[in-house]
Amino acid sequence: WKRTIKLVLAMNEEKVDINVLHLNYVLAALAKSGNDILAFDLLNAMQNKAALSFLYRTCADNVSREFSSEDRILPDLVSINTVLTAFAEKHNKSKAMSLFHEVQEGKYTARKDYKCVVIKPDIVSYNTILSMFEDPRDVVSLLYEIRMTRRNRNNPLKPTCQTYTNAISICSRCNPPDLSMALELLKDAETKDGLIPNVFMYSATIWTAERSGNATIALNVLNLMKPKCKPNTICYDGVMSALGKQGMIEEAMKVFYEMKNDNIPLSRNTFQGLATAASRSSVEMEVLLNNLRKLLTMLSEDEKRVELCGSIYNFLILGYGSIGKVEDALYIFDSIRQTNSQCLSAILYVCSTSHPARWEDAITIIHSSDIVVGAQGPGKIEAMALTYAIIACSKENEGDEALNLLELYGMANNSETPRVKVDAINSVIAAAGRSGRPDIAVKTLNEMSTKFGLSPNERTYRSAIVSCNQAEHEKKRQRDRSAMSSNLNYEEPLSFEYWEVALSLLRRMREDDIHPSTQTYTSVISSCEAAGQWQRALGILRSMTQNQMHKPNLFCFNAALAACEKGNAWLEAVELYERMKAEGGAVRPNFISLNSLLISLEKGEQRELAESIYKEALLRKIVKPWKMTLDSVGSEHIKAMDLHQFSRPMAKIAVRNVIDSLLLKVPTHDATNDLIIIIGKGH
Repeated sequence: WKRTIKLVLAMNEEKVDINVLHLNYVLAALAKSGNDILAFDLLNAMQNKAALSFLYRTCADNVSREFSSEDRILPDLVSINTVLTAFAEKHNKSKAMSLFHEVQEGKYTARKDYKCVVIKPDIVSYNTILSMFEDPRDVVSLLYEIRMTRRNRNNPLKPTCQTYTNAISICSRCNPPDLSMALELLKDAETKDGLIPNVFMYSATIWTAERSGNATIALNVLNLMKPKCKPNTICYDGVMSALGKQGMIEEAMKVFYEMKNDNIPLSRNTFQGLATAASRSSVEMEVLLNNLRKLLTMLSEDEKRVELCGSIYNFLILGYGSIGKVEDALYIFDSIRQTNSQCLSAILYVCSTSHPARWEDAITIIHSSDIVVGAQGPGKIEAMALTYAIIACSKENEGDEALNLLELYGMANNSETPRVKVDAINSVIAAAGRSGRPDIAVKTLNEMSTKFGLSPNERTYRSAIVSCNQAEHEKKRQRDRSAMSSNLNYEEPLSFEYWEVALSLLRRMREDDIHPSTQTYTSVISSCEAAGQWQRALGILRSMTQNQMHKPNLFCFNAALAACEKGNAWLEAVELYERMKAEGGAVRPNFISLNSLLISLEKGEQRELAESIYKEALLRKIVKPWKMTLDSVGSEHIKAMDLHQFSRPMAKIAVRNVIDSLLLKVPTHDATNDLIIIIGKGH
């Protein structure tokens, strides 16, 4: 706009007559550049016969010049409409309405046949004002005002198709959309103003129906317009979108075939509406897939481009994956000439969710499809696609392959957005834990920020802590095997103290203001239990209670009881057990709780207390030693004492309790029958 002004001023310096046409070009330049207020100021300067002076003040370093008769350029209707358009594009409704009313009141004049005449708004002015309305009721009022101008013989106006298109569009934009008003306006155009609705009016009405969620009316309007004007792609896309939202796949297929038969160009929105209808339909998935696959055969090579029908390819890939037909999903993916990030992510999602996960296919695809349309990242690999490929490898415990993908494609520079999602990192850490590599799990967590540009979340820490817990329990199993083996050349247990790592990670979570889940606390307590660190386990349990973010669950209490049992802390174990009884509900003691407590009491030589607790547990039905089984012949049901799940201390107490009860009036076992005991392993 500055160059336009300077050009006009240069023309003036060269004694070229400047007229309103030249200044209208300046107004248009200001409007297109968003300088609505400056355009309005120039309009007023024109009305005050000081336009050139205004331009010099604006762009000529505030040079003050005097103009006499030469600076007498008055605005015209084009000038007014240009400024109104500038206000409309900036959504400056108040200024636009103020200017419009000033024009109606005759403030602005134009030069015509050497005379000054009052400028009155024309239909373009009304259309511009109407486009800024938000309430359909204001639209109706303005239409009435336009019709009333017919009483003025000098400036009679009539609504045009553009007027009605703007009016119907307002019905579509308001919240909620006013579909009834849009239909009424479409009817009024013919009955009240004698207009023949054009494709733009019908298109606006169809999209109003689409926004209202009324696919039936959208389809009816499409059929209504056919005898009067040919629908275009936008009209059909509105109908397809409406049908898609309501899952009306059969109607959507009919509309699609109609577009093909009438040679209506297909757009991306056409295929998107069709795919949405299929995804929300209640039709059996196999039938949908067969129909859409048949539809692909009807398309030209140009229409098969992923830019157009990528949503159909995406639906077919995910659909076949959902019914377990991974080979068909791979076939559809391979048929795409040049894939996009959406389809690449879809096929890798299918590979990651199949049972078992197709990790080898995922690796092949991620390496061979590294250039895709619309993706970002190294080799243009979409972050979600890479994430699914890594998850597929991790699910099958192919940790090395997952790490290779992460290192190859997931490394991020400081200036870039992350190239992989945090879910991929979490899956790698979980796989490392399952594979007995807690060192890799912790190392990956520590490198997340620097190497991959990601911050760990609660699940990241939880997966790493779980891997530490698994490692600590593996150490315990190795110690147990070593103690039972008579061979002195046994494998040395893991030497690293992973329970300390778990505690350190828990502390880091709190420092990073990440709230640990109950499962995370349970894993930390369990790792302390495996290492015999009962004081630490009880400390974590107490911190959960004090924090009040997460209440300890049954697993937390049982892990703490097991830690007390291994640390010979029978008194603390009893306190925990009594606390569980007092809290009740989801944390009331179960069989595992009782087992750990009785082992702890035996180690502490608390026989009487153990027997008392066992009898109470019988009454509470925490333990049920009796079961019905068949006799040795297999012909009769008999009552037997089953000690399969019992620890040695619990089994001893259970048998002793039955034998002692024989001295009572009402024994727990009928002495006239044999006492049948199903013993545990080796006891």
